[in-house]
Amino acid sequence: MRIAVINGDFVENVIEIDEGSDFTLPGRALVDAGDAAPGWRLIEGDLVAPSAPAVDVSAYRKQALETAMAYGNAITQSEIGQWAGIEPLSWTQQRDEAKIVRDGGTLGEDAVLPGLAVDKGISLAEYANDVWANAMRYQAVLRAAVQLRRTATNVLSDPALDTVEKVDAAVEHLKVEANALAADLGLGAAG
Repeated sequence: MRIAVINGDFVENVIEIDEGSDFTLPGRALVDAGDAAPGWRLIEGDLVAPSAPAVDVSAYRKQALETAMAYGNAITQSEIGQWAGIEPLSWTQQRDEAKIVRDGGTLGEDAVLPGLAVDKGISLAEYANDVWANAMRYQAVLRAAVQLRRTATNVLSDPALDTVEKVDAAVEHLKVEANALAADLGLGAAG
């Protein structure tokens, strides 16, 4: 049988004793514990669970925004993470050079695309088309990331989300939107 050990009006401990036992503890009241646990209170003969601590919903929304941002970042990182560490540093230059080649222009002497095309063993035009396709895909991923951030910021800044449950529901909805956007881009979901 579960017995609550009462100190003052608080459940100090819950113990198991044999039914019908004459177990006592000096200075402590013993009552049938039911579902009680340490920290509960004995009020007018009833064991009462402690109140849930008040939640600062504004701080909770802020934490939820950080969670939503991390979720979106995990999705977009799957695309960005496939490139070598230093390669993204030249993407703007590569994209600009690819546009020049695709438009029939002439590259300057410091251009990087001709050497990269040779390294790949393909023509400059083929390499420029590959770079352009990758640049457009990367821009689509970045636009998606910005859209996710703006949506999350707008949704989770809404003071109408005034309970933990409303904030949690909004975060779940944002995850669904993020996964749908990721699927549209052919990216994996964050989980």
